[in-house]
Amino acid sequence: SQPYAPFRSDGMYYSSKEISIFHHERRLVGTLYLPETENPVPLVIFSHGYNGIGEDFTQNSRFLAERGI
Repeated sequence: SQPYAPFRSDGMYYSSKEISIFHHERRLVGTLYLPETENPVPLVIFSHGYNGIGEDFTQNSRFLAERGI
């Protein structure tokens, strides 16, 4: 899929794209948010048991990506 355009709120630019990973004949889907930097960055994975509200995943992911995480 096509990545979204780089975005910036009050922090660092970031981009996002829908991803799909296959493992043991199962497919895991999600959205990857990447800070626009050439430096290594930490990885955070939110799973479905986190809080149950999908919009919070997006908001938290954007917040972290804007801060280089």
